[in-house]
This record gives sequence, structure tokens and C-alpha cells, in this order.
Amino acid sequence: MDVQNKQRGRRRGFFRIAAAVVGAIAAVSTVGTGMVEASDRLPAPIPSVTDVTDTGFTVNVDITKYDCAGFLFEIHALPAGTFVTRDSGSECLNLHSIPVDGLKSCELYQVTVRTQQDGKISDLRRTTVTTLCEPLEPPASEPGPPGPEGPVGPQGPEGPQGIPGPQGPAGADGRDGRDGQPGVPGRDGAQGPIGPQGPEGPQGPTGAQGPIGPQGPEGPQGPIGAQGPRGTRGPAGADGAAGAPGADGVDGAPGADGVDGAPGAAGVNCFSIGDTNNDGILNIEDCQGTQGPEGPQGEPGPAGPPGTPGSDGADGADGAPGADGVNCFSIGDTNNDGVLNIFDCQGAEGPAGPQGEPGPAGPPGIAGIRVVEAGPVDLVGGAGALIQLACDGDGELAISGGWTSDDQDGDLIVTTNRPFNDQIWEINVENISRNDIVSFTAYAVCLEVIIP
Repeated sequence: MDVQNKQRGRRRGFFRIAAAVVGAIAAVSTVGTGMVEASDRLPAPIPSVTDVTDTGFTVNVDITKYDCAGFLFEIHALPAGTFVTRDSGSECLNLHSIPVDGLKSCELYQVTVRTQQDGKISDLRRTTVTTLCEPLEPPASEPGPPGPEGPVGPQGPEGPQGIPGPQGPAGADGRDGRDGQPGVPGRDGAQGPIGPQGPEGPQGPTGAQGPIGPQGPEGPQGPIGAQGPRGTRGPAGADGAAGAPGADGVDGAPGADGVDGAPGAAGVNCFSIGDTNNDGILNIEDCQGTQGPEGPQGEPGPAGPPGTPGSDGADGADGAPGADGVNCFSIGDTNNDGVLNIFDCQGAEGPAGPQGEPGPAGPPGIAGIRVVEAGPVDLVGGAGALIQLACDGDGELAISGGWTSDDQDGDLIVTTNRPFNDQIWEINVENISRNDIVSFTAYAVCLEVIIP
């Protein structure tokens, strides 16, 4: 049981670290349309999420290229896509950080961001985040006063690798998406009206004689002949199949009541039995039967609350006063530096103290981050796809995931974007259009950890 609790504690500690790492790697989990920006569009913002708790997080909007552009973001709960909240602003800042609170714990949310300035707008950018399933542990209490300095301990082992540095600049725009398939041919137009009849042409030459025509129709039927003689009687036909059974008849009248039985024997009067409990009194208690066997042991009741702490014991008596100390200045120049000062009052160095207890194990370290992709995948209208991406390296965990798409009409609906287990990230999408083909690429962020 202690091992299981330690493992769970380590896992909870790791996920708190992973939540903090998500903000540092927001560029990896940021989702966009993947389209080249046109001349009438602003550069798309870069959204990220930090300070994740069980009830909220902080939305960060990076608009470095147009620091005075206005921004707008919306939050929807997945997989249903339910609207949660929106916010906007136009301060001249390179990075806007907006805290959001009052959300549900252990819930997947999608953040959609866009910028606008002077009548121009940017492409949408999206990212997803899952709120923590448990509240963060409160900070530890204030430490006590420092103890006496011990001897220098042995050199400790090399610490784990630090977390990744801040996000680099935005990469170059992606290539244009592939051309869509040709559309369905249009229907033929309606037939035009019949034109006017032209003038009669000249008489043509006489044609060659045609072939002999087909045989003419059969002539009418002749009159009915005289009736022939009567034939002999044929054999009798076979019996027909048995008919269905008839309906049930009407119930008969009920019979007469039977003769009453003989009356039973009279019961025993308990007062005629006597003083069964031997208490010298003939009463109702003598009518009680013998006591039944003892029932089974009941379930133990809940543990009671802890008792109040006892009061502190009385202070011990003061010890006897110690002997007067020696005035160090009367000892002389003990360190032989030619000066009589406070440094001559230092005693000899004491023996080395005992080896201290090993410190507690550090939190899980981060060995590396990699991205696993699947795609591009083309979805025809009305089709769906379930993608599972595996972080199958040693010590790897799937901490985030997302998708990129060339969809600009909102035809691609993402119903699932969440961890399937510790090492698999699952994404389920659907193309709700009738004829459009939508291309998308799914990816998962894999974190390799070192558990001490």
C-alpha cells in the first residue's frame, strides 16, 4: 500500500510539472489553419496556456508582429464544443496574458484566437488544454530558524536537465495545400423552343422500288363448330386439408361451496402453563418463548474524531549557573598575527559532525520532448477518422496533442482530443460537409521523464 501511494504521489507530482511544461512548449501544441496568409490578412497570433489549475488557466496571446492590434479569444468545452467564455483587448503589448477562472476540473477546453487592425483580420489559431483533476497542494509552511552550519558534505550527483528554454520565433509559413478534386459536372440546360418551319424544298427524284412488304395480318376467326359428345366422369378428387380448430366454449357455472371442515383444537392458555420464568408472579412475561441464538457480529462503527492535544508540560527548573568564562584578551595573541583582537578569541576547530541524512528524492526530471505526427489525412464529406498516436519510447508520456488543417469553412469537427492512456493520445475528427474534401494532420507531444 505504501508503494502504491508513493507511485501515485510521484505521478501527481509529475502531472503538476507537466502542466507547467505545457506553457513552455505552447509552440508545439498550438494549432492553426496551416494556410499561407494573404495580403489582406494580419499575421496570425500565437496562443499558449500557462498556470493550469483545477478551475482555470491563463491564456497568452503573442502578437509581436503587430503589437497594437486588437485580439479576440473564445473558449469552448470539448468534445461537445459548448461555448464557455470570450474576451478581447487592444492594448499596445507584445504579449497579452488573461487569467480565466470558474472552469470545471479534469475538463478538455479549446482556445481559439484571432487579431484585427485597420479592417484587416488574421487567420484563426487554436490550442487545447485540460484542467487539473485535483487542486494543487498548498505551499509548505514557513521554515524554522536556520540551525548551526554543518561541515561541507560530499559532492552531490549531477542534477536533472532543466526545463526547455523560452519559445523561439515563429517558423516560416507552411506550403500551400493540395488542390481539391474537380467539382461535380453541372446539369444540362433546358431544351430550347422549336424553330420555325423552313420553306418547302424542291421535289426529289423518284426512288428505287422498295422490297416486298411483310406478310399481312391473320384473317378473322371462323364460326364456332358444333358441340362434341359429353365426356366420361372423372375420378373423385382428394380430400381437402383439415380445418382450423373451433373457438373454446363458454365456461360452465361455478360449483357449490364445499362443506366446512371440523373446528381445530383449542389453543393453550399460557397462564395455564405456570410460572415459567420462576419470578413468583404469574403474568404476561410467562408467555414469552425461549430466547433465540445470538445474532452475528455487526460491522465496526466509524472511527471517532481525534482527541484534543494535551497541554504543555511545566518548564523544568533552571540549571546551576556555569563558571565564569575566561577573557580571551587576557590569553594573548593566539593566532600570532601581531594584533590583539576578536580573532584571538576563537577556539580550536571541533571534530567533524556525523554524516547527515540523505535529502528527499527530487521530482521527476525531463529528459526530452518529441512530437509524433500522423498525416496528412484526406477526409471526404460525411467521413470521420479516429487517430491514436503512441509515445512508445522508454519513460515517455503523452502530455498534449492537437491537429492542423486546411479547413476554412468549419467543416472539420474535432469530437475527441485527449489522452487514451499514459502513452497514447487520441484524436477523433469528422467532416460534416457533403462534397468538400478536408485535409488534416494529427500530432502528439511526448515527454520523456527520469524518475529518481
